[in-house]
Amino acid sequence: MGVSTQLVILAGLLGSGKTSLIEAFLNGASVDAATAVIVNEVGAVNIDGAVLSESAHGATLATLSNGCVCCSLTDDLVTTISDLAATREQSLLPPFERIVLECSGLSKPGQVMLALNQLAELKLRVHVVVTYDCSRPPAEYGDFDDAVAQLVAAHTIVLTKTDIVTPALRTLAGDTA
Repeated sequence: MGVSTQLVILAGLLGSGKTSLIEAFLNGASVDAATAVIVNEVGAVNIDGAVLSESAHGATLATLSNGCVCCSLTDDLVTTISDLAATREQSLLPPFERIVLECSGLSKPGQVMLALNQLAELKLRVHVVVTYDCSRPPAEYGDFDDAVAQLVAAHTIVLTKTDIVTPALRTLAGDTA
């Protein structure tokens, strides 16, 4: 029985550290051609994709542009993952060990997971990681509903920007997340 591909859905509000987390991951020693990264860039300019392309170190990089992966780009996501899997198979390579999907700050992981039902034959092992910016409580910035949708779907929550907040605020963020 073959090993199935792990699909990491990386969500988090805008500016919460998603791209920095992927960049650190890509610069790690264990990343190679068995890794693919899909960047969902809502804006017309693919800033995150450009940043990550410099850190790719052999990983495959794909971009979904001009829309949110959980809303307007669900078909594009399914097609992109299918194409990545098919390309590996046609090249007689084993399946990717992992595919990391960096969602836009507006994304809701539950809707992304619904779209993945179309890829059931790939037997993806889905893991939702959410970045939480300790310096920016969502309730104060009007994106509380998006933050809640992301946090309740998370298997793992990564607290970011802990170095620029007080210990009390770090504790509060840990309790909140």
